[in-house]
Amino acid sequence: MVGSQALVAYQRPDGRFYAYASPIDSYDTRLQEGRLSFSFSALSGTFVNSEMTIFASLQLTSGTVMINQVWQTGPLKGGTPAIHASTADHLTSLGTLDLINSDAT
Repeated sequence: MVGSQALVAYQRPDGRFYAYASPIDSYDTRLQEGRLSFSFSALSGTFVNSEMTIFASLQLTSGTVMINQVWQTGPLKGGTPAIHASTADHLTSLGTLDLINSDAT
């Protein structure tokens, strides 16, 4: 989704896991590596039983209480992530994460 700041991960054709940051600035994104508006560290992940999990420590500004999240799946093209389908499932995969309370939507 345009305006998202993504932590992207995929399994390379040689089997190695790869994770990086990518700002999303258009619907025709190529998920190129780039800087995000917030700092993070310890970016890593796992790919087990066809399920990918990304881990990172986010360094958010003081007073950040809620963050929006989006998630997607998509194909690889030429060994790198390609655009996902524009179906309802992809367009509605979003939520809000409350960093103070245990409620999430």
